[in-house]
Amino acid sequence: MLHSVDILIIGGGSAGTTTAIFLSQLGYSVLLLTREEKVKQKIGESLSPFANPILKKLGVWDTFIADGHLPCYGNKSSWGKPQLDYYDFINHPLGHAWHIDRCLFEQRLMERAIELGVERINNSSIVNLDKVKGKWQIQIDQGTTTISAKFIVDASGRNHYWARRQGIKRLHDDRQVALVTFLTAKHLPLEDTSSLVEAVPDGWWYSALLPNGCLVTAFMTDLDLHQRPEILQKSGWYKLLDKTYFTAERIHDRYSFPDEQPLLVAANSSRLQNFYGEDWLAVGDAAMSYDPLSSHGLTMAMVSGRDAAQVISAQLNGDRQALDSYADQMYSAYSHYAAMRSQFYHSETRWPNFPYWLRRAKF
Repeated sequence: MLHSVDILIIGGGSAGTTTAIFLSQLGYSVLLLTREEKVKQKIGESLSPFANPILKKLGVWDTFIADGHLPCYGNKSSWGKPQLDYYDFINHPLGHAWHIDRCLFEQRLMERAIELGVERINNSSIVNLDKVKGKWQIQIDQGTTTISAKFIVDASGRNHYWARRQGIKRLHDDRQVALVTFLTAKHLPLEDTSSLVEAVPDGWWYSALLPNGCLVTAFMTDLDLHQRPEILQKSGWYKLLDKTYFTAERIHDRYSFPDEQPLLVAANSSRLQNFYGEDWLAVGDAAMSYDPLSSHGLTMAMVSGRDAAQVISAQLNGDRQALDSYADQMYSAYSHYAAMRSQFYHSETRWPNFPYWLRRAKF
């Protein structure tokens, strides 16, 4: 079986489907090579106000509003001092932020892509690839199916599957992880929809209310500062929580610990050494991943998908500088992010001799 398309996108998350939608709107034939994820909750549930105009351009705004995602009108933080600061989105020109049902959100993006004519092949593995007469020839399904494409997009997340196969290295700024739990309300859930960030000696905590009434919490830290088996258990997690004040106040007597173990996931800053190669480029987390402190990871995934669609179109129409311009844009974005990250981490000075903060002082 042969599928001949203009662009093959590897990965069906937010970055991949956003890229597919924008390319389809530009008139290109697109195929998404995806893997089905059987998860109840998906990590990465915040959208910044900068996502609002992108959702409208994607053509999913009305559906997004109808799906009942939770408005976030502000952020609270205990950072650099024991008191809480509050940032209100009331004066933001693009409106408020959102806490979303991530699985539903990505389902809607996929539905929109398919509505526009994007093809999808699910749960297939690449077994061989070649370049024939200027086109990629990708064999999947034990070689029984071939995809012919003019251009490849790596939207495979931090795994950066395609870039790795092209020999591109990933540069890591740190090895931060997130210990994530989805807590269930015992009675009535919180009414406070603001996100909360609280710094502690070994890292910092994030918590936010989700549309289903659960409270997501994430403890950002370095894994070598803890005993892994311990922090994955209920008793060990509560020991970590007891080092907080505002986060514990949000949780105690209101939310219950889940039956499942907490999830331990990468939450570090990293980027590809090169963002593109011959007739391919990377988007979203495959290209670069942000510290959750930025609160822009998911939004930036969609931004890079939008920008990548324009660049790919320019490249296919003969602009030989398009990919260089895309790389310059990505380097600039990461440099700006790194400067802001450094500023934020340097503003927390209460534990200068603790390993976690000593390492961030080098940013």
